[in-house]
Amino acid sequence: MQQRTVVLCLFALASAGCADAPVSPKAVCTTQGLDWAIGKSADEATVFKLRTDSRTGLWRIVTPGQVIRRDQRADRLTIHVDARNTITGLACE
Repeated sequence: MQQRTVVLCLFALASAGCADAPVSPKAVCTTQGLDWAIGKSADEATVFKLRTDSRTGLWRIVTPGQVIRRDQRADRLTIHVDARNTITGLACE
């Protein structure tokens, strides 16, 4: 009986780590106020400022014709660029 209780407790502890962690309010992406970046080159300094201004840790740059996963994430900034690496759009997705 005692061994069964220990096994059940271990299983409960192990499965607790599988639960989704809540997204903190800091991690939610926003594009509000980022219009300044449209038309600028997606260089390291610009992308870093976009990351901090959008309040996100995740980001990606999408080029024309690039195949991307369509998984939606509220904590990821997507930076759309043209063939010359000029920012053409921003989205939280």
